[in-house]
Amino acid sequence: MFHVEQSKLLWPSTFPTLQTQRLLLKQLNTDFINELYQLRSNKALMYQLDKKPATTMSAVEKLLAEWTMNYENQKFIDWAILLKRNSTFIGTIGLHYISTKDADAEVGYVLSFKYHQKGYMSEALHKVLEYAFKTLQLKSVYANINPKNEASRALLLKYNFYQQDVIKDSFAFDGQMVDTAVYRLNQISRQ
Repeated sequence: MFHVEQSKLLWPSTFPTLQTQRLLLKQLNTDFINELYQLRSNKALMYQLDKKPATTMSAVEKLLAEWTMNYENQKFIDWAILLKRNSTFIGTIGLHYISTKDADAEVGYVLSFKYHQKGYMSEALHKVLEYAFKTLQLKSVYANINPKNEASRALLLKYNFYQQDVIKDSFAFDGQMVDTAVYRLNQISRQ
């Protein structure tokens, strides 16, 4: 038996606020609960994520509490995506299942339909990937998406993610078994 040293991630001492040209990414908290409810209760939007829509405010409050606890346990970092010019909440992006052992994390994101096709998620993803690789010093980031979500697939390919796998019938959604496509970006492939 041999000892494998775990990677040391450079976890932030305070929640990281990130900025792009048009966006502010800041900690999701109860200030955004109504906007988060609007996002998470949108059936068509949640269908793209293969997630059940929230039906009550308390379900969203519970989700937010879980994300907060996971940040404190150094497992998740979830940001609210805000327009810089007027602080409008337009979506969320986060690093999930952050692993010190594997030095990787899953990226997940959702954007209100009103703000699709404007380059906002591309801008947010670019900044979060930069943070993941340069600040946290992760070695790879992966995304699990619905194979039918062409916009998400195109976004990932734009940033040089490659399709690693398709997991057939990975979970049940709305009474049907759904596949999941796994995309990955290794730090070395970003250079």
